[in-house]
Amino acid sequence: MTNQQYKNIVDWTLKNLDAAARDDSLSVARAVLNNCGVSLPEGGLPEILDALQSGDYMWWKSCTCEEARSFADEGQPVVGVDGGRLVVIVPSDTASGETAANGETAADAGNAGDAEAAVTAASVGAAGTASNSVTAEAAADFGSRFVLSAEALTEEQRTGMQFYASGVSTSTSTTTQQPERKLTLYGIPERPVAIKNSGFEIIACMDNDLQYTVDAEWITDSGELYVWKEFKNHTHIAHIVPLQNGPMTITAIYESQRCSFNITVYNMHLYLSPANHHKPYTKVDGTLYPISEVSERKNMENIAAYLKNFLNGYWVDVMVTDIHNADQQYTGRPQEADAWIVNKEKGLYLALHSNARDKDDLQIHSGSVAFYNDLYNTSSLALNLVDAVDEVLPTISDRSGRAIKGEYPFAFGEMVYPKNFGIASIILEFGFHDNPIEADFLLKEENLLAETVGRTLVDFYEVERR
Repeated sequence: MTNQQYKNIVDWTLKNLDAAARDDSLSVARAVLNNCGVSLPEGGLPEILDALQSGDYMWWKSCTCEEARSFADEGQPVVGVDGGRLVVIVPSDTASGETAANGETAADAGNAGDAEAAVTAASVGAAGTASNSVTAEAAADFGSRFVLSAEALTEEQRTGMQFYASGVSTSTSTTTQQPERKLTLYGIPERPVAIKNSGFEIIACMDNDLQYTVDAEWITDSGELYVWKEFKNHTHIAHIVPLQNGPMTITAIYESQRCSFNITVYNMHLYLSPANHHKPYTKVDGTLYPISEVSERKNMENIAAYLKNFLNGYWVDVMVTDIHNADQQYTGRPQEADAWIVNKEKGLYLALHSNARDKDDLQIHSGSVAFYNDLYNTSSLALNLVDAVDEVLPTISDRSGRAIKGEYPFAFGEMVYPKNFGIASIILEFGFHDNPIEADFLLKEENLLAETVGRTLVDFYEVERR
């Protein structure tokens, strides 16, 4: 802002200030500074002084009286604070050498100790009249008390007043042009993913200053939003709830600035953990498939890939893990799921396995079984999955327990650890890979089994088609 612009803003503000505000130095100062694009701290004079004295409120910096004069002459907004008022310091030639409202020059008034007569050029016309400003009476009434040049201050006022300039660089003693205020958003999801009808909190602030939060307007160029706002701990918080699936650009608008981010909205998160067991399958003739060709791990990884492909047609956020530790170990997978699933209440850790009888059991068994950790109604989902898989298997299930809660002796790690993270978990055993009929079906009907599980999940979570 130039020297002349500063003068013009002060002039216009004084001419248009409401009469009710003229007896309050803070009201006068806020009006002038707001029109200059500069904000004072909130609160009364003690709170303002505390914030300015901290040295880190926006671009306000402490300065001497001489520096205040220099800054104001260069067009930088400056204030002076004493025990009972806050005055705006304006360029020297605005109040110095020009005719004041009572006919004295501002310099004469200042030298005489009469600060009441030291009005600014914003208060009087260039020819010594008030024709282009407020009336002379009004100028003498408030302009000279609350809008002064540094020259117009008495010696007593200069020594008893603290000065602060806005827009002063911290790296140099010279002034800088005040930076343009910047709108910043905090709380944007780390992953550009959200769950339909589940909200998240966003804080809009100016100049990366969380103490300077703003009540922005929120819009989207696609989809629908429900936004409710609250003011908590001196902070404006927007609670944003997406009401429609799909990609969405959300924009905050404050004054003339816009700040946007992108998300994709889903119905649920699905973390797939195919078996990490290199166990052989039994052929129909009773011999074993070579592990190099067929194993539980390969079979379940294929089913997971088919399941992900099927669910690509629905608003499901799917991840198939690629963590493979030592054979039969699952360390790291629950932790990965915890970091990946945004909304735990709408997430599922689904482990895919095939079954086998105990070593001492000579009987061939059939049918599927599921173990669940009893979070978010997994007992019902586990039973639905078992029913759906058993319906397509070419055998009759002999399972007495079909949906089993994951407690001792069935407290498997892929149920316990997800539960510790608040994630619903199910281990689904499709059938027995040492049952030749079921093993043959598992290998030939991977896609069918994947679609069977996918449709069950879609129905249970009421997932919408893309």
